[in-house]
Amino acid sequence: MIFTFCAKTYLSNVCEKIEKLLNIALKQFETPMATSDHPETDDTGFLNNDEHSKYRMLIGCGQWSIAMGRLDVHFAIQIIIDIGKRVVNDATDVDVNWDEQYPGAREVLPDDMPTPKGKKVNLTLYVDADHAHDQLTRRSVTGILLFINNTPIKWYSKRQILWNHQLMEQSLLP
Repeated sequence: MIFTFCAKTYLSNVCEKIEKLLNIALKQFETPMATSDHPETDDTGFLNNDEHSKYRMLIGCGQWSIAMGRLDVHFAIQIIIDIGKRVVNDATDVDVNWDEQYPGAREVLPDDMPTPKGKKVNLTLYVDADHAHDQLTRRSVTGILLFINNTPIKWYSKRQILWNHQLMEQSLLP
């Protein structure tokens, strides 16, 4: 049995769900977001738990539509996610002496490189592993979370491969 699901069907179902949930009638627009909209200047108060749940659902629906190929809504969805500077009190910046790590190395930038425009971008990367979490195989789980400004861009979690002398010996045998 084969199931197919297209973005048009998904968006139609989601729009119907949103109209019922919020008790509104959605309008049709030519673009995903009006050029006069500036969510970054919104200064309304925090959402209560119910409103926050609805907001997360709306963002999730938008992200699924992007994953299904509706790339035209990507900017509109990502701009309504908080992009302010992430403040993490228990994290520390690591200063690395690259000259010590790679003596004599230097970065070569192209002469025709464009001048950066706009605000400086913050990249924040969290990496963690739980040592030997699986009690049967003693395999660890690695997690990686990458933020650009305050927006999660990439996340990854995977159980590490089992590597021991038996596997190494087996792979070396003809």
